[in-house]
Amino acid sequence: MSIFLAQLWSVYLLVVGVAIMMNFKNFLRAAQEIVDSAALMLVTGAVTLILGLIMVMVHNVWVLDWRLLITLLAWLTLAKGIIRLIFPGISEKIIKWMTNPKALRIAAGFSMVLGLYLSYIAYWWW
Repeated sequence: MSIFLAQLWSVYLLVVGVAIMMNFKNFLRAAQEIVDSAALMLVTGAVTLILGLIMVMVHNVWVLDWRLLITLLAWLTLAKGIIRLIFPGISEKIIKWMTNPKALRIAAGFSMVLGLYLSYIAYWWW
């Protein structure tokens, strides 16, 4: 399960990071549209909550190696879903902060680095 989730996360993080860099203005606009739509906040919160729950239920491995990263991503996904549903105001503030161009570029870069690391673990390390 750890390898499978590393493969899943690596592709997701790489694609999202590259997509943000290549379509920067669209991502800034989309983030603002999410904040402006209560329905979209609710739907994305519900989907994120379900995905987070699934990941935490199948991968809750608290060991000091690369698998901890998968566990932390699972818990962060779960927390994001809960925050979007229960505390939408906090989620809106986070999204608005992420619409800062510098913050979004840093997040995209971090996403790509994390994706590359998990790609190495998932596809080449084994």
